[in-house]
Amino acid sequence: EKGILCEVYAGTLRLEESGETILPDSMADAEAVLLLDATPRIERKFVGEQGLEIEGTVEFSLLLSAEGNLLQVLTHRLPFEGRAEYRDGKPDAELKVVPTMEYATARLLNPRRVSLRCQVNADVRVWEVRRLRPEITGAETVEDDQTLRRLTMPVKTAVPLSVEERGVTAAQDLELDSACPQIQEILLSRLTLLPGEIKVRDGEAEVTSQAVLNCLYGTPE
Repeated sequence: EKGILCEVYAGTLRLEESGETILPDSMADAEAVLLLDATPRIERKFVGEQGLEIEGTVEFSLLLSAEGNLLQVLTHRLPFEGRAEYRDGKPDAELKVVPTMEYATARLLNPRRVSLRCQVNADVRVWEVRRLRPEITGAETVEDDQTLRRLTMPVKTAVPLSVEERGVTAAQDLELDSACPQIQEILLSRLTLLPGEIKVRDGEAEVTSQAVLNCLYGTPE
């Protein structure tokens, strides 16, 4: 009687953005970009006259080297927006947007100017409550009941589920390419988990993810 939650739209928006930023006066001239981190965030999502629209920002964090073994951090936000061809939204629709980074790059144009480029993949899902019980009006006789045909249609439904798993461990030995200098000291390491494929079998969910390791190390030179 209350209806069921049905998926009415599913799609992925691939949004490429680029921009430039200038180092503030308080920072020294940069010599190289040592490390780059980019995190997408959805700040607004709605269904308007032009379709389903999303707005967000990518927060860049750069570790830069300067003369005299100086390390400095530069942050910059790059806005992005996207639109999907979905116009028949209802006020009670549930909009789910999951952004992931396809790639992010940073390049020094000169010691004071940095060029930024990235691609955000936004996985968009729209869910609405649909009531499927038909309404029959008018006089109904025995003959009508015998000749009445029932139409059926498959719909995607959703059952909310939330799980949390702790203590997941993984280990792997990495070997540097022969073109890389030898490691004298590891200065900084950071691990980022990227959501992967999710499969459901016999009531169990199997999640496959990737881990991206960024490592900054010092060399004998």
